[in-house]
Order: sequence, then structure tokens, then C-alpha cells
Amino acid sequence: MTQVSTAYQQSLEDYGQRWFRQGREEGVRQGREEGVRRERHAQTALLCRRASQRFGADVAEELTALLGDSAEFSRVVEAMDAVVSSATGDELLERVRRMPKG
Repeated sequence: MTQVSTAYQQSLEDYGQRWFRQGREEGVRQGREEGVRRERHAQTALLCRRASQRFGADVAEELTALLGDSAEFSRVVEAMDAVVSSATGDELLERVRRMPKG
């Protein structure tokens, strides 16, 4: 009977450790995803602020809609280049519309 009790207790401990480890890994993964999401949002907000300063609020609003909150970093970088090198707001928006998504 002692062996059964010990085996049962060991299996409960193993289960608890696996459950804790899985929960911790999931929490770390979610934390990373949230950090990436916040950083992308901050980058997009800064980019749109610069676009607003250069081309006006209407262009910045449309740029925000085109990029969305979850724009890939490479897309944000390409849009930053477009803000700097575009002569007009219309040119900027057209360049961003032509960018591959995802």
C-alpha cells in the first residue's frame, strides 16, 4: 500500500510540475507577444506623427489605417523611408498601398 501511495504522490508531483512549467512557458510567450505588439504600435504611432508633421493630419490618419496596429517591422521601416523620401502626402500613401502586406 505504501508503494501505491508513493507512486500516486509522485505522479501528482510530476503532473503539478508539468502544469506549472507549461503555464510559465505560456505566460512568457504571451508576454513576448504583448511586448512586440506594443512596440509595433509605438513605432507606427511615431511614424504617423512624423507623417502628420510633414503632410498633415489627414494623410497621417489614412497612413494609420493602412498600416494598422500590427504592421510588420519591415513594413514600418519601408513606410518610414517613404515618409522621408516622398514629395507629397499622396505619393506617400500610394507607396504604402503598394507595399506587400504581412
